[in-house]
Amino acid sequence: MLIPAVALIGLGGLATPSVRAMVSGRGGADNQGEMQGVLSAVEGLTAVIAPVLTAGLFYAFTVGWAPANFPGAPFALAAVAAAVACALVVRVSRRSATELAVPAGGD
Repeated sequence: MLIPAVALIGLGGLATPSVRAMVSGRGGADNQGEMQGVLSAVEGLTAVIAPVLTAGLFYAFTVGWAPANFPGAPFALAAVAAAVACALVVRVSRRSATELAVPAGGD
């Protein structure tokens, strides 16, 4: 059971370079550093906020007075956040493809 989990975590490490490349490709040569800085700031904020938020959510759904005993609440929140992120990526990717498309007969 542990080996598949480690494999999935390892695959998750491939996301950071991919995201950085996508962000870098979206900006011009003059503002790539600024975009990478913003991306690093967002990563830093999520590294601080996510553990506090998920620990609080876990506590709120596992104490004796909780409205429902649902220890998987942090994972449900992570799944919703991942779904929202995927929808945003698809939306931005489609818009990028439309902007990059060359009109018929045009150069």
